[in-house]
Amino acid sequence: MKRFIKKLSSIRISELIIIVVLFPSLWALLNNQNINIGVTVLPPQDPEITEITAYLNLKALSISVAGETIYNTQLMWLEDQSTGQAIELTTDTSGHFVAALDSSSQWTSVGTHQVIALIEIEQKEIILLKSNVLSYTIDEQFNVTLDPFSEDVNLLTANITVDEFKSLQDRYQLSLVSSADYAQLKNRWLSFARMFFWFTVFEWTIYIITLVFVPYLLFRRWRRKKSEHQPFWALGKGIYFQHANS
Repeated sequence: MKRFIKKLSSIRISELIIIVVLFPSLWALLNNQNINIGVTVLPPQDPEITEITAYLNLKALSISVAGETIYNTQLMWLEDQSTGQAIELTTDTSGHFVAALDSSSQWTSVGTHQVIALIEIEQKEIILLKSNVLSYTIDEQFNVTLDPFSEDVNLLTANITVDEFKSLQDRYQLSLVSSADYAQLKNRWLSFARMFFWFTVFEWTIYIITLVFVPYLLFRRWRRKKSEHQPFWALGKGIYFQHANS
């Protein structure tokens, strides 16, 4: 048994075989990159929070999100990361929506709010799109102040009738996401993030192995062939036994 294990441990594989085995994975990654780069239709752009309007007479807010026609009349979610609350809306035929939030909503409560819009596109693969972050603060007098990091968002003030405000809510089919559904939504976003992270790790691992390990294998083969007094490209048995004296 000891002799068998010793014999087994002396098995060596030609460096060229190892390099050839590595190339299919690298080729698949590069080929996938070429498809993404060469596609003529641009991928969907992230939605963008463009405007927040404070309706002082109703102590209400509306948040406007610009989209694209390629994801029109689809579900979109708006999440307040500060309060842990989300709402669900349906975009219009241009891919836009306006979230109308009245005084009963946590979104209009005193304090700091960090809002983000998300949309899930299902084509050949599921794509998760995420907007810029809107950060705003509401004080006791319902004065709304934008965070400096939200400089790409316009802040407006206006008055609006109750009927006009209600029509905004009806038009975009606004509904509050329940805590259970919100947890599922959150888990789905985290799953997407984890999946993307591990795919990126795998991709870079293949690149590093190829760019670092392959030159090492070539150098090792050169030294081995030199010690055997053979040309670099001289083919051997591919799988061979390492002699004790080598």
